[in-house]
Amino acid sequence: MNQPINQPTIPEVVRAQVNAYSVHDFAREMLCKMNKHQERFDTAWYDKSWTDQELKMEIHRCLLENDPVSAANYCMMLNHARQQNGASPSAVGQ
Repeated sequence: MNQPINQPTIPEVVRAQVNAYSVHDFAREMLCKMNKHQERFDTAWYDKSWTDQELKMEIHRCLLENDPVSAANYCMMLNHARQQNGASPSAVGQ
């Protein structure tokens, strides 16, 4: 019997769930790391005015140090700063 059109197959549903769980777990790691930093230094990431260049340098440094969670946090900060400055979401990352 054929499945109705647009009905996701079991593997597609599983992939979507794996994607969702993976993103959720990574985001949780990001949040935990940011909270620990905020507690340790009694400051939040948005308390400092970062330039795009500073954030890009921190992203690069974190990647060289094999710290993808911190790199992702700096990417989030860069994305946030660009959106606050009026960049469209599609322009962020360019």
